[in-house]
Amino acid sequence: NQTTPRRWWTRVLLWITGGAAVLLLLLVAGIFALLHSARFHQYLLHKADQIASEKIGSSVTLQNFALHLSSLSIDLYGITIDGAPPYSTPPLVQVQHIALQFKIVSIWNRKWYFENIRADNPVVRVYTNSRGISNLPTTKGTGNSNTNIFQLGVRHASLHHGELFANNKKIPLNAELQDVNFFSS
Repeated sequence: NQTTPRRWWTRVLLWITGGAAVLLLLLVAGIFALLHSARFHQYLLHKADQIASEKIGSSVTLQNFALHLSSLSIDLYGITIDGAPPYSTPPLVQVQHIALQFKIVSIWNRKWYFENIRADNPVVRVYTNSRGISNLPTTKGTGNSNTNIFQLGVRHASLHHGELFANNKKIPLNAELQDVNFFSS
């Protein structure tokens, strides 16, 4: 009589394990399908533009992105940030490509850093008129944010073939940084 309850529990455990495995497989397949959906991709582009525009206080557009889960990285293409009125054109910032690679230290403690940041062909145009009015947007801060951008670690950052125009004076930009840490209290 002892073998019958054991067989029953074994069957129940197998059904629970099998059901959990099937649910996990369906969840992974659903996420994979969602990430490869053109409609969802366009939704994410629109949402990124909207959130960035609200945070920066000026129109932000992103032409495209590519997410690489295997390397925990993302490529951003065609980033444009308009300047503040009355100097909204030409754009304040245009970047052809930005590559961001992350490194997760601890999921439980939510610790991560940038392994690599690469910006290709950024162009920054800053204008200030004789009255001191510039094209720099006024950022809109949020009082509820727990994010502290001043505790950020970057292992490697590089800027390639950039240009800064300060009141139409062209200044070439190239930079290479290693093990940068920002802390503020």
